[in-house]
Amino acid sequence: MKIFLTGATGFVGSHFLKKLLADGHEVISHIRSSNGIKTIEKLGGSYWLGSLNDIEALKAPLLSCDAVVHCAAYLKFWGPEKDFEDANIGITKNLLDATKQSNVGRFIFISAASVAMNERKVLINVDESQPYCSLLEMPYSRTKAVAEQLVLSAHSSQLKTIALRPPFIWGNGDAVDKQIGKAANQGQFAWFDKGNYPYATCHIDNLSHAVLLALNSTLDGSACFIADDSNLSFRDFMTQRLKAGGYKVPKLSIATSTAYKIASWIESIWRMFKLKSDPPLVREMVRLMGYGFEISTNRAKAILSYKPICSVKEGLGKITIKD
Repeated sequence: MKIFLTGATGFVGSHFLKKLLADGHEVISHIRSSNGIKTIEKLGGSYWLGSLNDIEALKAPLLSCDAVVHCAAYLKFWGPEKDFEDANIGITKNLLDATKQSNVGRFIFISAASVAMNERKVLINVDESQPYCSLLEMPYSRTKAVAEQLVLSAHSSQLKTIALRPPFIWGNGDAVDKQIGKAANQGQFAWFDKGNYPYATCHIDNLSHAVLLALNSTLDGSACFIADDSNLSFRDFMTQRLKAGGYKVPKLSIATSTAYKIASWIESIWRMFKLKSDPPLVREMVRLMGYGFEISTNRAKAILSYKPICSVKEGLGKITIKD
């Protein structure tokens, strides 16, 4: 199968590229600048250098493709509203339009489990019927929710669509390696409510496996949660993940309600003084990491015959300590 992949040079997309190529697929990876060319070619893939906002130009690489895997996103929790809307909603809409006009038959969207976090409370055994996030203080999750709805509503007899909803995605090069681990080493990471609450995770190998399944399954235009088979608390999981990467494990804990108020106060300061740096704490970050969250993967099992191929223990064994 020939696949057009967005976000190919990021943590998630680079893993997808490796898995797709290893599975025998031909992949055209979108890159935004020439900096990504060597990375793509080293893995054995081809690339398209262009703008995802240029629908006419997009048709050229898409005309020969059987499927689109869209995982590019503005994965931040702070910034101008327009940046979130343009990257997460606008680009998805443009890509969908170009996909339809190019008669591509399949569109796989990497959404986020947090699109179901519309309330600031513990959510246990949540399924896909949970209302979409519409909270203004959660720009990433809210705009991903809008993008997901665009994808699912585009499903037709000509274009089969699906949205895969992973919770915290982890593995070598994840957010722990890029941010959390460094913050922990500097004493800038603390538990929320001691971290003793259930927390869903998704190893990158399991998400990559779900993508491969979606390429060959009968899709019905629905969303599917994708997760590890685990019952670890947030503290248990993150402690093991930090240790596996050679990072310090924090001892400090703060009440989630207090952290949320502090985050709101910090955001106000950043807005008032129009600071260009990212705030050290924002409400969306507290919401994503500070409340119990468990999801049901029953729909993924029914539609994709999904089963995790990598256990948490196996995933931790694959972690390498960064220099």
